[in-house]
Order: sequence, then C-alpha cells, then structure tokens
Amino acid sequence: MTYPRLFKDLSNDAATILGLISEASSTKPVAILTIQSEFDRWGEPITARRVKAIVAELRKAGQPVGASRGTPHGYYLISTADQASKSADAMIHQAKSMLLAASRMVPKSRMRELLGQIQIEVEA
Repeated sequence: MTYPRLFKDLSNDAATILGLISEASSTKPVAILTIQSEFDRWGEPITARRVKAIVAELRKAGQPVGASRGTPHGYYLISTADQASKSADAMIHQAKSMLLAASRMVPKSRMRELLGQIQIEVEA
C-alpha cells in the first residue's frame, strides 16, 4: 500500500514516507522502525539506510522534515520557526563534527581547500 502521490516529483517510496511523516509531530515523531514496519506490512521491505536516504532526498527537494534525536526519536514535518531552528542547529552541529573528524584524516592544506569550496546557495 502507498499513500497517494502527495507531490508529483516524488517517487512512490518518498511519497509514502512523506505521508507517514506528515502524520507525526515533534512530540510524537515517526521512528525508522515504524516506517520499516509499515513497508513490511505492505510486502515492500525497506532498509533503515534507504529510509535515511529518502529523508535526505525529501529535504533536498524542500520538504521541511525534522528529526528528533532524543526520546522519542524519529521524523516529523517542521511546522514552527522554533522547530526549524532546532533542526538546523542539530544538522549544523553534526556537519561541524564530521568536518572536524575529516580534518584529522587529511593534510591541513586539503581541508583549507575543501572548506574554501563549500558554498551554500541561498534563494532570494
């Protein structure tokens, strides 16, 4: 079973996951295991890695998908500025942590070069 195609440019799996997430909230997010259970129930198994990849695709497509990393954990659609800020802060913290780890694996000159190439496009 799949949810109706909520957005014409989404795959069936992405539309289904977005449908499940849209029923959640920041206080009652939908966990990856719950998403997997729904897909299993429909006879369409999906891995946790694939769920995460689809959520990343949804975010890149502009869907405001937030993640609760505490308890309870899972995904939800961001509906307030505060939720957006908290979600962005968590992502920025994770990015900084990953960049710090990477900086210890490569020469400093390479990190300076890579960091110089990072640009975030902001739509006006």
